[in-house]
Amino acid sequence: MAVALALAAGAVLGLGGLGLLVAAPWCIPVTVAGAGISAALLVLTFNRWWLIGLGINAAIIVLALQQTG
Repeated sequence: MAVALALAAGAVLGLGGLGLLVAAPWCIPVTVAGAGISAALLVLTFNRWWLIGLGINAAIIVLALQQTG
């Protein structure tokens, strides 16, 4: 399950980055979804070293959502 989530997170975040490069309007929700999948993976396999990853995912979500307003 962890491998599937990791592959999904990588694919969705990569797609969000590609959308950002081409200024696609769908890149923000895709990026937020990718960061959410990544955060879910980190929570499911939690140890204290993953806290920085959770912080990075939170920053990605906050910064992406700021772009909508």
